[in-house]
Amino acid sequence: MRILCLSDLHMDVNGRSYEEDILPYVISYIKKKDPDIVLIAGDISDYPHTTINALTIIKHHTQLPVLFIPGNHDIWAKHQSTSWDAYNMLKNHESSLINKPYHINDEYVIIGDMGWYDYSFGPEAVHESVFWERKKSKWKDGMYAKWNMTDIELCHQQIQQLKEQLDQNQHKRIILTTHFVPFKEFIMYTTGDANWNMNNGYMGSAKMGELIQSYSNIEWVIFGHTHKRYGVIEQFKGTNLICNPLGYMFEWKAPLIEEELETCGTIITV
Repeated sequence: MRILCLSDLHMDVNGRSYEEDILPYVISYIKKKDPDIVLIAGDISDYPHTTINALTIIKHHTQLPVLFIPGNHDIWAKHQSTSWDAYNMLKNHESSLINKPYHINDEYVIIGDMGWYDYSFGPEAVHESVFWERKKSKWKDGMYAKWNMTDIELCHQQIQQLKEQLDQNQHKRIILTTHFVPFKEFIMYTTGDANWNMNNGYMGSAKMGELIQSYSNIEWVIFGHTHKRYGVIEQFKGTNLICNPLGYMFEWKAPLIEEELETCGTIITV
């Protein structure tokens, strides 16, 4: 069973930068790689309707199971009342992994959810209230991610949702996908750039990493959000990791999207 893992396609932003719809290129790439399953770890677009449309088109043209968990961009409430409206819209789509583990066979299951951040990767001396207030003016989630709870509460809820599913599948080998970063080792810290180091508070949660380490049957972890490509990291704290996002066009190394997709798409075989 070959699973093609992708994340952070940002189809709307990249389409504008590329001056061409990139969805046909993504579909062509998937067909070329000929996987059995497509797994996308969030941030297809800035709108849930656009994300759902892309997922539906990908499945139609590839005739493959397409599995997805949202990233922070997918749940932005630009046209919805709250991010819960967007999240539930995505949850109800046939591709969604939210509270719907995908059983590949008797041995393997794919489990996933969005995750969130709790500021644990930001500077330790900064109080959570500072991250909360700063986000409103310095991070777009502050404008468009509209929840009825704090980031820390949401992150805790996400971790609990995943834990319940992990507990129910302890007899299986697990492929876990989340959008946000679960380990500090994949956070980009800089010397002398306090502003960027503050942004790291919005990258993920150390508690998600702790959850992952508490289950010996998690064989793979796929995540994105950080636009730095780490590729495949084998045997990291007892599991295997994939962090290989497409990211924004201005971050690409090659001028053509076909080349970038070849670099960021990753296949695992189970």
